Amino acid sequence: MDGDLIEVELRGRKPRFVRVVSREAFEFEGKLERRNGKLYIIPDTEITRAPVFVPRKEHSKVSDCPDGAPVRARMRGVRGRDIRPVAEVVDVLEGQTALERVMDRVCDEYNIRRDFPANVLDEAAALVPRTFEQGDDFVADLRDLPFVTVDGVHARDYDDAIWVRQDGEGFEAIIAIADVSGYIREGSQIDTEAVRRGTSVYFPHRVYPMLPERLSNDLCSLVPKQDRPVMAVRLRFDAEGTRTGAELLEGWIHSHARLTYGGVNNWLADGDIAALGSDVPSQVPDVVRAAHRLAECRWAQRRRRGALDFDLPEPEFVIGLNGEISEILFRDRGPAQRMIEELMIAANEAVGELLTEAGLPVVYRCHAAPPEDKYTFFRQFAHNLGFDVPARPSPEALQEVTLAAAGTPWERAVNVLVLRTMSMAEYSTENIGHFGLSLDHYCHFTSPIRRYPDLINHRWARHYLRRGGMPRRKVEEVRRRLQELARELTERERQAEYAERNFARSLKAQFLAGRTGERFRGVVSGVAKFGIFVELEEYLIDGLVSVRDLGNDYFVFDEQRFELWGRRTGQRFRIGDLVEVTLTGINVEKGHIDFRLEQHDPLSYGRSGS
Repeated sequence: MDGDLIEVELRGRKPRFVRVVSREAFEFEGKLERRNGKLYIIPDTEITRAPVFVPRKEHSKVSDCPDGAPVRARMRGVRGRDIRPVAEVVDVLEGQTALERVMDRVCDEYNIRRDFPANVLDEAAALVPRTFEQGDDFVADLRDLPFVTVDGVHARDYDDAIWVRQDGEGFEAIIAIADVSGYIREGSQIDTEAVRRGTSVYFPHRVYPMLPERLSNDLCSLVPKQDRPVMAVRLRFDAEGTRTGAELLEGWIHSHARLTYGGVNNWLADGDIAALGSDVPSQVPDVVRAAHRLAECRWAQRRRRGALDFDLPEPEFVIGLNGEISEILFRDRGPAQRMIEELMIAANEAVGELLTEAGLPVVYRCHAAPPEDKYTFFRQFAHNLGFDVPARPSPEALQEVTLAAAGTPWERAVNVLVLRTMSMAEYSTENIGHFGLSLDHYCHFTSPIRRYPDLINHRWARHYLRRGGMPRRKVEEVRRRLQELARELTERERQAEYAERNFARSLKAQFLAGRTGERFRGVVSGVAKFGIFVELEEYLIDGLVSVRDLGNDYFVFDEQRFELWGRRTGQRFRIGDLVEVTLTGINVEKGHIDFRLEQHDPLSYGRSGS
């Protein structure tokens, strides 16, 4: 079973299974099934091919439940010879919506921690709000500056605030970040639980935070009209947005306004001050205007240095009271979002440089160049479209392809394939730079409420401000310890991303439930030997057309050209082809969507022909 610790014997290159050493107990979901007077659970996920046996002493818990009833069960741990899967019933899930069951399954599958232990909540409840104290030489009083927060309309924790001014010589900006490290002692109950979580996990209708709400939504959150402690970065830029100075600060701010992305976008578009909200202080528009101008300069520099940027629309699910998906909207990444993104990148880069120059440990956000096999594949794909891509990968080369594809029918497909070509970002104390952003020293610093690596870097920033450097031998010792933690945090981040993506697939499947037989327009978004993936034009939902439903032909997958072609008809399916499909099947819990091909309009592919 998944997760079993097993013993194998190596015979040449092939391992031979010897025995199961141990199996940890874990919870899972499935459906009841009775066979010849015995009770079994059929797991919802493929944790084992065999049905899971339920001992007779457990039967009374489900005596009133029919076959097929959803249950939550706990698999028995194994230490010894008897490795049969056996489980006890924990709960009957009747009354839960399909999405609630999917949520539980996804959280179990990806080890998402939901409820905080009582000792963690008790420790958080006992925390005393910090207050500003005059005369501390290490702490800057920034409360008179008109800081603002800019977040989504539904945001509840505000971990960054900005203040920007412009003069004839350039810009000055202070990026203030919630001082989580001032509340959480390393090794405390809260800290230990935060390490176990690694990151907050965001689902469309629920958040499982890294920190208890007492911290994330109260003590640390940079709520408007209240004094809050911060770790800050003061940055100076020339008139073209080139950074000319950077300084770390420990201080206090008083947020003057809580702004939203939508409100700022509307104000930037039409100048109506009311779009920023009611009772906005008179200094706030000047701060936002200066921040926007600075971000435009930084954005231009980002493009010049070849940093990659993807503007793929992200779905926003409108969920009804009964858990049904009533609508799928798509969030635009407007100038307000870009503004905050550019300022956070600038702050993260500056902190990485400052701590590196001081010789202190840093948990970098690293992004390696694309793996050779993936990049070779992408070059061939781009060549088939008529694009020349150099043999050596660079952000500039990939950026040129995405710009060239802009406005073409295969624009989204190219962007998605570039993303798939890239390496996955990771945390490390060994700095290899950030390929995608084209930056040499980059770390995460601006979200300590929701990411543990940021909290680590906050602690070293405070060390830098109060103690300066550290002996080289001690630094190396700390780096070795942090490197192991960085690997664990990378894995937890990826588990959270997989969980979020998995749940989103189920939401999309539920949205289409009940529409079997409907016909949709779409575009081929992926090709594999078993079929083609189609993204619906209206909803940007992906589903599969199995190779058996492509027509009366024998289709072969060409890995070099990334296409399926029919031996008899010569018909070819490639990314970007326009199609019409009929919805034939839905599995909400697994997030599977199946289509049947109705019409195919192949695209002409550059100079390589069709």
